[in-house]
Amino acid sequence: SGTRPADIAAAQNEANGGPTARPGQVPPASGVTVEGLTVTPVTTALRSRYNLPENLSGLVITGIEQSSRAARIGFEPGMVITLADQRAVRTADDLLA
Repeated sequence: SGTRPADIAAAQNEANGGPTARPGQVPPASGVTVEGLTVTPVTTALRSRYNLPENLSGLVITGIEQSSRAARIGFEPGMVITLADQRAVRTADDLLA
């Protein structure tokens, strides 16, 4: 019995403060929470995970507080916020401005 490479990578990621999901699991939501939405800028990994187009930029919703207004409205992980108050959004600070 040995340690699988994926387990080693997950343990290293966990030790470095990263998500702790094992292969086949969805990692915990990462990013900044704003109004019940956990958001993070679009990355290559998130494009792949949520099947997002290459030319899309903004903030990917990676988590939702179930008791929040955002959850009641119908926001879901994988949705991308591109505009807020008629302004382009690329960071959580843009969303808060």
